[in-house]
Amino acid sequence: TASGILLWQCGKLEQAVDRVEEALEVARQIGHPYSIAYGLHHNGLLALYRGRHEDARDRARELAEVSEQNDYQVWRTLSTVFEGVATSYLGDPETGLTMTEKGIELYHGLTAPPVFWPDLLRLRALVHNIAGLSEGALDLIDEALTIGGPDDLTNPEFLIVRGDILRTFPDPDLEAAEQSYLIAALGAGAGGFHLVELQALTRLVGLRREKGESPDGSEELESLYATFTEGLEEHDLVVASAMLID
Repeated sequence: TASGILLWQCGKLEQAVDRVEEALEVARQIGHPYSIAYGLHHNGLLALYRGRHEDARDRARELAEVSEQNDYQVWRTLSTVFEGVATSYLGDPETGLTMTEKGIELYHGLTAPPVFWPDLLRLRALVHNIAGLSEGALDLIDEALTIGGPDDLTNPEFLIVRGDILRTFPDPDLEAAEQSYLIAALGAGAGGFHLVELQALTRLVGLRREKGESPDGSEELESLYATFTEGLEEHDLVVASAMLID
């Protein structure tokens, strides 16, 4: 599962999906409930990354069932958060926000691995932003960034989320959003996370066009897009391709 998520971030999209799905299949074959829960969690996470929110919701619900059967409180809590995020993206932000906050409240009462916390803050920020709570969303993503340090580039996707949130304010700070995307692109590129780099550059080109800037970064985006040899039908690559055509 870990290698599959890394493959996804690095741009090996089909290999990533195969790896994460294989992990769950192995868990089912050996009949080990905790491994099944672990596999379901990461399949749900990858589904969220892929923008496949119905799949993410289905994985979250299956994870909840396994967790209830085996009293896995951490996984049960995470399944609630995942279903809340998916529900928000599927057009019911009020219910999604309620579910996500319920999951976060339960998580606070558990002895859980701290490694989950920054990404939970990122997911929570996304849900708040979808619900129109931009200020709260910005506070949450800033907290996630602070945990790693304000100059930490190990999680460039957090900076992408920050840029997206800044653009939703009634009076958006486009300069700050552009800076977030730019730093994210540089950090992702340096770390070899080429899909994350593509996400940042796609947003950067769109924002610069919105601001009427030239050059807008299309050449850099086109060069990076050309390096992808698989998963061209995945959401992020479709969006990047459309940006280049425009």
